[in-house]
Amino acid sequence: MAGVQGNIRSFIAPIRGSGRTAPAFLEDLTLYEPWRDSEDLPNLLADSPLKFIHVPYLADLLPLQGCRHKFGLKPRQSEPPALDERPGPQSIWSIAAFCQVCRVHLHVKVDYTIRFNNGPCPSVEHPLHHLVRSDFQEPLEKNAWERRNPDSQDEIYSYRCSSRTCSATVTVRYSPPVLRPSDIHTLTDHSLLRQRTEDAFREREGHTEGMRHPGPMDVLHDLRAYLRNSWRARDDPKYRSINLSNRRFIVRFGPEGSACKDVLEHLGFQLVPGDCWMVPEPNFEENLPYQSPVNLWLDNAEHELTALLLSRPYEERQQLQDVTPPVPAERELSRALGCQDCESPARVGPFTALGCPMDLSDQLVAKAYHWQVQTDPPNAHLYLTNLKYIGNQRQSEALETEAVLETSRGRFDTEMLDEAYKAFHLTGLGGPVSDEDIIGSFTAQLADSPGHEHQLRDYLRIIGVHRDSKRITDTAMNIIDSYESALAFLDADPTIEDEHIQALFAVKTNENKALEEQAIQAVRLIAQHRKSRFLSNWIDSGFSNEMQSHMEPAEGYQALQIDNREIDDEMILYQYNIAVDENPGSVDYYNRALAAIAKGRNSSILLDHLHSRAPQEPQGKPEEPVGLENIGNTCYLNSLLQFLFTMNQVRQLVLNFDEYKMPLDEKSMEQKRVGQRKVSVKEVQTAQRFVDSLASLFRGMIQTPRSSIKPEQELARLTLETESVKEKMRRRSTLKSNERPSLGSIGTLPASGLAPVVDSEANGITDTTIIQSPTDTMAANVDMTQDANTSKVDTREDAGTEVQYVDNLAANDSGSEATLVSTPDDDRNMLVETDEHMSISDNKENVSPFKPTTTSVALSPWTGQPLTTAAPMISSAQSEAVSGNTDEKASGIDPALLKYAPPPGKPPPVPPRKPVQNTTTTLEEYARQQDVTEVMNHCIIQLSYAMRPTGFDKSGEQRDEVHDLFFGQQVVHSQPEKKAPQALPFLNIITRVFHQPVDVYAAIDNEFDLQDAQDGAKAYTSIVSLPPVLSIALDRVSWNNEIKRQEKLNYHVDVPETIYMDRYLETSAGSDLMQRRQQTWEIKKELASLVARRDELEEKYGKSADIPGLLEDAKLVLEYLAEVPGDQISGELDISPNAIATLGILAENARSELEEIRARVSHLSQQIKESFVDMRKHPYRLHAAFFHRGSAGGGHYWVYIYDHKKEVWRKYNDDRVSTVTNLNEIFGNPYAQTQTQGQQQPASASSLNPPPNPYLLIYLDADRIDDLAETVKREIVNPPHDAAPTVPERTDQPQSQMTAMPPTLKLSNGGDVTMLEYANGGEQAQSSSQSEPSSAALDSSSQPRDDPSVRKEGHWDNSQLMMDRKIDW
Repeated sequence: MAGVQGNIRSFIAPIRGSGRTAPAFLEDLTLYEPWRDSEDLPNLLADSPLKFIHVPYLADLLPLQGCRHKFGLKPRQSEPPALDERPGPQSIWSIAAFCQVCRVHLHVKVDYTIRFNNGPCPSVEHPLHHLVRSDFQEPLEKNAWERRNPDSQDEIYSYRCSSRTCSATVTVRYSPPVLRPSDIHTLTDHSLLRQRTEDAFREREGHTEGMRHPGPMDVLHDLRAYLRNSWRARDDPKYRSINLSNRRFIVRFGPEGSACKDVLEHLGFQLVPGDCWMVPEPNFEENLPYQSPVNLWLDNAEHELTALLLSRPYEERQQLQDVTPPVPAERELSRALGCQDCESPARVGPFTALGCPMDLSDQLVAKAYHWQVQTDPPNAHLYLTNLKYIGNQRQSEALETEAVLETSRGRFDTEMLDEAYKAFHLTGLGGPVSDEDIIGSFTAQLADSPGHEHQLRDYLRIIGVHRDSKRITDTAMNIIDSYESALAFLDADPTIEDEHIQALFAVKTNENKALEEQAIQAVRLIAQHRKSRFLSNWIDSGFSNEMQSHMEPAEGYQALQIDNREIDDEMILYQYNIAVDENPGSVDYYNRALAAIAKGRNSSILLDHLHSRAPQEPQGKPEEPVGLENIGNTCYLNSLLQFLFTMNQVRQLVLNFDEYKMPLDEKSMEQKRVGQRKVSVKEVQTAQRFVDSLASLFRGMIQTPRSSIKPEQELARLTLETESVKEKMRRRSTLKSNERPSLGSIGTLPASGLAPVVDSEANGITDTTIIQSPTDTMAANVDMTQDANTSKVDTREDAGTEVQYVDNLAANDSGSEATLVSTPDDDRNMLVETDEHMSISDNKENVSPFKPTTTSVALSPWTGQPLTTAAPMISSAQSEAVSGNTDEKASGIDPALLKYAPPPGKPPPVPPRKPVQNTTTTLEEYARQQDVTEVMNHCIIQLSYAMRPTGFDKSGEQRDEVHDLFFGQQVVHSQPEKKAPQALPFLNIITRVFHQPVDVYAAIDNEFDLQDAQDGAKAYTSIVSLPPVLSIALDRVSWNNEIKRQEKLNYHVDVPETIYMDRYLETSAGSDLMQRRQQTWEIKKELASLVARRDELEEKYGKSADIPGLLEDAKLVLEYLAEVPGDQISGELDISPNAIATLGILAENARSELEEIRARVSHLSQQIKESFVDMRKHPYRLHAAFFHRGSAGGGHYWVYIYDHKKEVWRKYNDDRVSTVTNLNEIFGNPYAQTQTQGQQQPASASSLNPPPNPYLLIYLDADRIDDLAETVKREIVNPPHDAAPTVPERTDQPQSQMTAMPPTLKLSNGGDVTMLEYANGGEQAQSSSQSEPSSAALDSSSQPRDDPSVRKEGHWDNSQLMMDRKIDW
């Protein structure tokens, strides 16, 4: 039998991948389940054995209804090896078998004809085949089979033996049964058989006289006989057809066989109407073994009928006489695979990993280990781990010795690999770290612990081998002691000239600064071996950059590897581009080489090319928005500024601020109240500076020709700096004096008490004015008093605001990953930890005295006497506790400490504080303390501070354009109603994702629905007036009691593009709307109890899907145990039949209850959805969605804003603005494929890298969208055409909001912090001081030059191309 010819790749391709020995492979053939219903089920033949090591036994991964195949041999399709036959160059053995249980067909071919070797397995060195799946031979086998059988559904897999002396290629083919389930049902169903027999008796009454009713055995037996007769038809014509008058035929298959027509035609029978059925026609010309499709089909069908006959009940099989059971195929399969002396017991994890059965000897287990390492070196550590485990379990000295020898050869196991990664504080095996990160960590560790160099280098070697990184391995070895090793380290060869060694040195050190010492050592060895004067001079100059910068034309040609100096400029540019593409880290070096060549050739083409590579400013488009550069943890500030810019009224107010500006005279200021408090002149002046700076930014966004600009630091400071934030920073500076406090510095928990004030002195609006929980609103009517002299408010800040400092080791304080999300108000009722309380009470400078005054007084830690005024730091409850103990503490001072006390009347020593930080660092600290909701509230309040009022409401609150745009009014009703409720202003609706709302409606419902309030009362909230701009926050931070810190909830909440707010409006008690709300409250109450019960019943135990499944499994276990025969020692088990029956009843009842609850939950949920579907008079359209990616400790913000004119969504991610092409990015559910029964389970790696979530939603009144929003506003002002073009010092950086203006304005971008964003959306602060232009450079770019001459195109001063001077393009 001819084999499939292999192509060239199958001859030369290395054998790579995890394999298995022949006995294990044979066991996999018996367990394999072809045509799996789910891709989640394991594929024993295609997947690596390493995929199955996490379960105790391999069979545990298979479905319960799966079949452990019992193969019977098909002799006419097989060509097994002869007894004791050794394979030769023409050997192709094939074994055909079929499962006697599920009737699946197996064909195994062992082909030695492809590149035959003289040492096939089994041999002394390779006692067993080690089979690895072949990615090259398998497609050839599939194509060859499909050409002969185009409609085939067969599964085919090919494997090669990994032995270097064995050419065995094993191909496995699984074919589905010939007889379909419907065919078997037609042939063997008693009712169908009886029906067609009755039809035959009725239609052929006289002809069928004396015939009995046949059984399924008769039908199967006769059909098998007809198929077997088809092979005799060539020699005896009487077997070619079945007459329609045949009594036996019509009684079994119905009159004319019509009842079984589909089955007969499927098997190849052909009906001659009115005459007979023609039997199938085999291919009589074919020799054994069969290969033609028709012969395989008929032979398979005959064997399947034999299996069906033998599977009938024993009573029916008594009448069988000519049916012989098939010969078991296992013996022939094991002979063909060369493992006839091995058994295949069940495998456990370690044996599965090594691809061998459990009964192999220690010697063969060790060989299996080496075979796996040989073909799958990246996973060698896993194989060594499992080898150690087997040796330990067997107490095998041979295997333990082998493991030790492997370790001495440099191998490592999983434990050693984990230790290596932990030694360098890396996140995990092959995690998101680069080679540079690993080498940098190694260098840092080596500097800290030089005495552990040997161990650190060994750890680094292990990581290098695991990652297959030559750079890491080279760094670990650090052995350069010969000319050859020096050349190898620099990736050079002996023909490389000395000048090019410089280039290779630059490439090596630019790629990794940690390799600089080794590179220097390599250059020294090369210089000594070659006795090179050039390299020696370079070494003596200390590898000076000045020497490198001075490059002659000959050196330039050498650097670009150009031998023929007569080639044209185009070829030089071609060679230059190749060099830059291959070594991007050496661009400067190749630029100097090209400049040197250009100087020698005096080539304007080469100089023009250098000029074209100078950094160019990115140009914006008039129809596209402008991006904003991140200046240090300000991703959410940029998002907020982008949103405010799109609001027509806000933009017009800011740009024309003089028309709205608040006068500062005494009369005007007398009535100004914002946030139910009087506003000071200083606060108004600060707010007006904020508006002026914001106007400068807005003008820059309108007029810049660039694609992005940078907000000024002053604007960021005025936006982010609030009294509450400054207070937190002062408190942190006293708690940690020697180092910068990180997010993990203070382990605080929120204290019970009054609700926190959002912006302290800045806005005066309490949190209860914003958050819609009735209980919180009623409990937090904070009486805020004001000092007449200072106009400052005693904020009584709740310790709950410091929940942002909870320990989060994963947060990075130096980057935008430290940007926090909001503080959960649900955490208010939690108590402060003892150590934190003590740290606050001991720090007297941060403690307010117990007096209802607006001035905070600190107590001396020595005398207890009041000192100078300090800012308020804790709540009044805390102040009372401290004040009450003042005398006791003053009188209880240790006398030994009094000698260190200051003189009476003098303050104590000032506690150490941090050095004064620059503006950028302070802004970063401000940014870390707030989130987008807090900053938005602060901005809106600042705008109101800066504006003149348009009127006042009944409470004296100022009304203005901003207030009317963003503020609505709500009312809280209590039941029973004791007094008329007061309408309260609200700026945004804060909802809690902790409740797991399905969508935005459900989130608002959780805040507005009827809830338990104080004293057993109930309360609900309604909206009296809706604002044109509706802000809805999804609070995603919750306290995790298990890990004792905050965590961000990544639960998905559906965000509709349009919401209708009718259902939340204030209405009378008997109105239709109120009745509907009350009805939904009752439905939700019932729904909550049903969901709680459903969750109980759906709880998983072990492998049981739910409680009913658990009861059913328990019943099956007891039934099995009841049938287990007893033995002489333990006797029979006493299993009560009543217990089995009771479990069955309980399982049935629980299953019924669960299905009823699910149906009822679905019905009630639909009722809630339809309750307000007809109320659509107040539509709001989604305008902006602020997204956050990260954790509770930090992350990154961006915003999506809808362009209502162009009808497109755009993503504003700092300086990058892009159009959204896939709306699933905004509205899609990342958990959709893994969501079951209301539970969201992210995909495999999402828990480590969760998807971004919407955090703040901005909806606009749909009837006023054209007036409210204009997404793009550009009136580009280009620089004058006669302005001298300059090459910017900073490459590809956005403009400042000031430099974005016409060029008459001055540049102001000193001390910037550039934010680098990584792939996962996070940022890292990087000082740009090195890349800032010097003052001289700024002067030279902004002042006219002394030389009045105008240069012509192509006229160059060659001296300008020297690298020790700046190139003036």
